Amino acid sequence: MKKAVKFLKGLALVFGFAAILSTAKVTDAEAAEIQSCNASGNINRSLSVDPTGKDEGFSAVLFDNSNGLPTSEANAIAETGEGFIWIGSYAGLIRYDGNTFERMDSTGGLTSIKCLYVDSRDRLWIGTNDNGVAVMDKGTIRIWGKMEGMKSAHTRAITEDADGNIYVATACGVTVIDPE
Repeated sequence: MKKAVKFLKGLALVFGFAAILSTAKVTDAEAAEIQSCNASGNINRSLSVDPTGKDEGFSAVLFDNSNGLPTSEANAIAETGEGFIWIGSYAGLIRYDGNTFERMDSTGGLTSIKCLYVDSRDRLWIGTNDNGVAVMDKGTIRIWGKMEGMKSAHTRAITEDADGNIYVATACGVTVIDPE
């Protein structure tokens, strides 16, 4: 059973889900509870937190373009250390501060966003469908595309290794960006 969990953790890193599985510590008791994987490759186990919050007196709110969200779709969601929720959509990058949604300026190429990743230095990595990958660090944005060495401008997933190297999966292979 432990080998299966270890394999799933490695597989998750390849597909850019490092934050979900690679940080999970599985005890022997938890391993005994693991029955199998579902069709998505996730380990079947009971929820430790109710995402609706109904037992804690909270209620779920669906945001869309009728109540504040500038678009009806979201391709990726990430939270940075300062508490902002970032939403990647085909309409661009959206920042949510808990009260207000703000669509970021897309004239620099932050459009058609497919994936988001917050690295160990609390930088927001933004993978686009047509413009490569960008990193936002303290409000400054830097973009890498085919002209800067990307194998493809079509980003699919982003993750980081223990040395701080950023791996960007594209439609034509993987690009590695060093920590600096």
